[in-house]
Amino acid sequence: MSNLLILGAGGFGHMVYECARQSGKYEEIAFLDDDPNNKLAIGPLSDYKKLRYAFPAAIPSFGDSDLRREYFDKLLAAGYAIPRLIHPSATISKSNVKLGSGVVVEAKVIIANDVTVEDNVILSAGCVLDRECVIHADSHVGCACTVTRGSVVPAKLRVPAGAVYDKKER
Repeated sequence: MSNLLILGAGGFGHMVYECARQSGKYEEIAFLDDDPNNKLAIGPLSDYKKLRYAFPAAIPSFGDSDLRREYFDKLLAAGYAIPRLIHPSATISKSNVKLGSGVVVEAKVIIANDVTVEDNVILSAGCVLDRECVIHADSHVGCACTVTRGSVVPAKLRVPAGAVYDKKER
């Protein structure tokens, strides 16, 4: 068992925490956040530099894709392992599914065969990725979304909750 550092203790951080806790892979899970009033945080975001050896794994948990990418890159450069976090209630095909580093798969997500999800992507609760989809880096597929067969979600796009996303790459 290892320790996990979660950067960002807001709403999304709570979901990341739940996925990590449910995985059973982490002995200790702690938050960093720049909000001095956030009682969950053990320190500000900049403390990731000094906590590298106490927490060998870390993951950014911000809804803002640019900020999430910034800290993803900082964590990689500092030598952290950036795990995939998959809620145990998710259903993921065993046929040619590729999940990048820092992907968070929340509760009740369904991922069909031949799907690629690049680094640093959020798949919110109850979303469905039909077969042959590609979700590019730093995206966020909202709660209860459906991404239809063969669709391509561009980098940093946020698909809103409940949407049906049906766009093929041209």
